[in-house]
Amino acid sequence: MRFSLRSVSILFRRLAHCSIRYQWPLWLTTEIDGCISIEDDFQAICLNVTDHKWKNDSRLASNVNFVMFSSLAFFSILNAHISNLFSFEVKFFATQHSNGWYTCGAYYLAKSLFDSIMILSIVIIFAYVIDIYSTVSPNNFFWWQVINLYLSSLCFLALMNMNVLLLHRSIIAIFIVIGFSQGFFLLLSNVYNVIEEMNFIVRFLSNFSIYRYQFHATLWLIYGGDRCKSYEIQSLMYIFNIPTNVEYFYDCIVKLVLLVIFYHTMALLVFCVKYNPLINRHERAERIERYRNEHILKIESKHLF
Repeated sequence: MRFSLRSVSILFRRLAHCSIRYQWPLWLTTEIDGCISIEDDFQAICLNVTDHKWKNDSRLASNVNFVMFSSLAFFSILNAHISNLFSFEVKFFATQHSNGWYTCGAYYLAKSLFDSIMILSIVIIFAYVIDIYSTVSPNNFFWWQVINLYLSSLCFLALMNMNVLLLHRSIIAIFIVIGFSQGFFLLLSNVYNVIEEMNFIVRFLSNFSIYRYQFHATLWLIYGGDRCKSYEIQSLMYIFNIPTNVEYFYDCIVKLVLLVIFYHTMALLVFCVKYNPLINRHERAERIERYRNEHILKIESKHLF
């Protein structure tokens, strides 16, 4: 058997045909709502696995994976982009701040406002690209998903600021922390495991997981609300222990807002402590006092002569 470009061409067309005709429809099918009628026999539904039911379950699982992995990819790339930019900017800030051009608070506020505007445009584009659910979701999916992604991005912005401030000397360490944080938040997302069954420490740490509220809010926008009829049960939301009422979705949005405030407060504290340490304040006060005394001595010496 020899290498042949004709074989490469045939294999490439076969893979493209398989992906376009059979694999992508599993990922991009949005009509599957996961609703189960109360009037049906649940035991028969669970035990009688037909080809039609197997395809619907596969499409439902693929939709969930699409939501999860698209968000993971987006936030991973965004975190890498933010960290790369800020690692270059912090060098110039350190020099300018030591010369007394501006305070840490003024710089952090200006940087946060600029980054927020930049992130908003990126989030809108990303939400538009992955929006395949607006036609089937009754919950105004696009704009609420923009808000959901935007708040989550602001949380990651604060985390990456702290990451760069503490590890700006090693770009490898920065990217290691990015990967670790993604895995940590994913484990505490209450999607692939049940947080309520974990110990107290895990349940407490899950309150700081961005993905716990971001994933749940996204799934609610797709499958919650009035997606199912009054006599139906949303099986997917039941598996993930996500309430289908709108109050839970608003609670997720409020929790994301609180996480934005918390993480940016922590980032600002780290920023101020790192570039305004207590010893520098004492040294600065001593230099000001020394300069004042020398200036007074010069004035007195002029009057004597």
